[in-house]
Amino acid sequence: MIDGKLLTEKLIVYAQEFLGLNDLDVIYTKNLILGQLKLNAPSKTSLTEAEKKEIASLAVPDTLIEELMAYATENNLASNEIEADLFANYIFGILTPKPSEVNGAFMSLKEKLGPQQACDYLYNLSIKNYYIRKTAIDRNIKWDANDLDIPLEITINLSKPEKSNKDVAKLLTQPQGEKYPACPLCKENEGYYGTLTHPARSNIRTISLTLGGEEWGMQYSPYLYFDEHCILFSKKHTPMKIDGKTVERLFDFIEMFPDYFIGSNADLPIVGGSILNHEHYQGGKHLMPLQKCKAFEKYKCDKYPDTTVEVVDFYNSVVRVCGFNRSTVQALATEIISAWKGYTDESVGIIADENGVKHNTVTPIARF
Repeated sequence: MIDGKLLTEKLIVYAQEFLGLNDLDVIYTKNLILGQLKLNAPSKTSLTEAEKKEIASLAVPDTLIEELMAYATENNLASNEIEADLFANYIFGILTPKPSEVNGAFMSLKEKLGPQQACDYLYNLSIKNYYIRKTAIDRNIKWDANDLDIPLEITINLSKPEKSNKDVAKLLTQPQGEKYPACPLCKENEGYYGTLTHPARSNIRTISLTLGGEEWGMQYSPYLYFDEHCILFSKKHTPMKIDGKTVERLFDFIEMFPDYFIGSNADLPIVGGSILNHEHYQGGKHLMPLQKCKAFEKYKCDKYPDTTVEVVDFYNSVVRVCGFNRSTVQALATEIISAWKGYTDESVGIIADENGVKHNTVTPIARF
């Protein structure tokens, strides 16, 4: 049997060590946890120095999560593993600083030490509070296929179930506001307990940003497909759309965070991501094989003479627009996207639109 009072003491020490729990908030937070554990008083004894040292050595909170889940099951606070997981996440949401505090710390670090230090803070917090489930992610299988003429990275992702194209297309037809939160990317997820069909979001923390003059949020992916895999999401629940506004937002982001790349899933179910009913982008610190590839053709544009257009030697059709002037690169990229979306050449099987269904789109990616 799990000793709830002892577990509470462990959680408080962990939060002080890794989650920035202020000494002035210890009693308050301890009482909140005791209430959730259905306990009326804390332990009469403190942890030993050896026990505190053991907690301070934890790279991830998995052992504490397991104890919370076991306690919830033993004490009828959860009737199955999913409910126990929701309960454990909720406790870690209590231990995690409030969104306003996280945003304040992030922006302070960004201003004083730089954007990467701010990102490090949010990234490490997301691991330590169990939003990023690093142990599960570390079980993913990945390797470099360097024996190919053009290298690839292969990943077998075991930590996240994937949706089919049909499931993705179905999401796009759901009425707006049918459920709460409307999808896993909505701003209303922050602090949401979760259900048997909606993932726990009690412990997620997001950063508010302005992209293209609009309100957006930044978080890290709980599944981490690559290094420091972050997600940008619109604070409005609107479907994905690739156009010139997309390019503007991507450029705004990399100007704020020059160490990261950022890109958008395509806005068509057959080639897009698993959530196309909410506008969002994905990025991170990783250098993808595509971004290392050389060009086999280069062109100059008379309209934008300070830019270079490259056809990249890769498995997909890739056009890379390069330049030192944001406005001209952005303008040319926007023109290319617009032209391709309406381009038809039936002699080679390219049809832009068929019975009102779009066929052409792009996956735009931006980086310094």
